[in-house]
Amino acid sequence: MDPRDLWTEALAGVLARPMRSALTTLGTVLGITTLVITIGVASTAGNQIVGRFDALTATSVTVKVPRVQPGSVDTGSLVDWSGTEAVRRLAGVESVAALGDSATTNSVQVRANDVNAPGDTSGQTLAVVAASAGLPAAVRGTMTAGRFYDAGNLARHDQVVVLGDQAAQLLGISRVEDAPAVFFKGQSYTVIGILGGIEREQRLSTAVIIPPTTGADRLGLRDVSLVLVNTALGAAEQVARQAPIALSPGHQDSLTVVAPPDLSKARDGVQNDVNGLFLVLGLVSLVVGAIGIANVTLVTVME
Repeated sequence: MDPRDLWTEALAGVLARPMRSALTTLGTVLGITTLVITIGVASTAGNQIVGRFDALTATSVTVKVPRVQPGSVDTGSLVDWSGTEAVRRLAGVESVAALGDSATTNSVQVRANDVNAPGDTSGQTLAVVAASAGLPAAVRGTMTAGRFYDAGNLARHDQVVVLGDQAAQLLGISRVEDAPAVFFKGQSYTVIGILGGIEREQRLSTAVIIPPTTGADRLGLRDVSLVLVNTALGAAEQVARQAPIALSPGHQDSLTVVAPPDLSKARDGVQNDVNGLFLVLGLVSLVVGAIGIANVTLVTVME
């Protein structure tokens, strides 16, 4: 058969029953579309469900401490640095640490060399924060070099610092075996460690971290501004209620607590996502089945 005759015959066969051809084509298209939609909807719903269960595994509690205004009746800090020990004793608490910063230490010129050579830059503008000794576990970080300061450094008021990994990179410090020093506010501090892999409070990766006793003596960082708590799975809600009382008895209402969402709400969200998934799949299957039945019925009657 000549190709032109073959094309003409095929076109005539298709156009002889236009409704049947249209329904057949529609059924094929819908079948492929159903497959694509099913995969897409299932993937979307799966991501939503994973997101819901990520909320279930959220075990981070943050307590924000307001700054005491000058001239107020209460002149002392609402939370003492030793208050973290009371939180640590709560059931379900795995790690806790306190942070302290101020407007004057959020942008400090830090140098890794005290020699002012011609053409050298004036250093890097970094934040200087005070933190308790349990910070690495509280931010879920790891010491990539050296060590974090301990209770002995705090008791002796040692002039030591730990650098966030990005801050160390900016200052050109990658090793601490030779006891490198950094200089800011006219004083020198020995770098004893580099903290990396920070998952909470990632701003600390570009910060200089000092012991709270040294911060109080040298920089006036006496007040706690933030408390980070990591809890066991399912204990976050209870710890969120108890932590303010443990930190500041009698002033717990002045503290702001940021806790994971309620588990019951996450459960309801998962159930709604699954119900929505099956509803969409059911509607798509219903439409495809109706088109298929109509197509078969029409072909049978016409033939």
